[in-house]
Amino acid sequence: MRETVAAEIVRKASEGDRSAEATLCEAYGDRLRAYFWTDGAVPADADDLVQETLAAVLEALRTRKEPPTNFEGWLFRTARNIRVNLIRRRCRERSGSEARTAPGSALPSDDIEREDLRRALWEEIGKLPRKYRVPLELHIRDGLSYREIATTLDSSVRTVGVWIHRARRMLKDRLGPK
Repeated sequence: MRETVAAEIVRKASEGDRSAEATLCEAYGDRLRAYFWTDGAVPADADDLVQETLAAVLEALRTRKEPPTNFEGWLFRTARNIRVNLIRRRCRERSGSEARTAPGSALPSDDIEREDLRRALWEEIGKLPRKYRVPLELHIRDGLSYREIATTLDSSVRTVGVWIHRARRMLKDRLGPK
């Protein structure tokens, strides 16, 4: 969504315009879902997190004096906070009572192991040279397409593809079988 158009839609949504709210949900729903998937959420959780994020953002827009200047950054920060709150809530529930799992569902130890792996992955991503780290983070964490990353970094789509490929190769080399 172009910045001027997005800013106008955000402004209208903050004034309670239902069609503008629907446009924002439609424009950002898939990107939020992709963000949650890359963060390790299962599809059902991702759908719930998208819905919770959009509801929280739309409610906050209505109560703010002015819409945020960087709506997309604010949206994804809200999404991240909601995901972190879900993880914390589940950890508290597990530590407070014996974890019960439905047949076929992941065991709590699997969730903990997945979180440890995710943490290790992001730690290694943080060690990558900035030239490779930034495009990879924009793609994985923020759900941006190669074209959007190219625009953001004032580069070509092909160059972004090369950077992301090299970043993944470095991670594979660092995290591969030991």
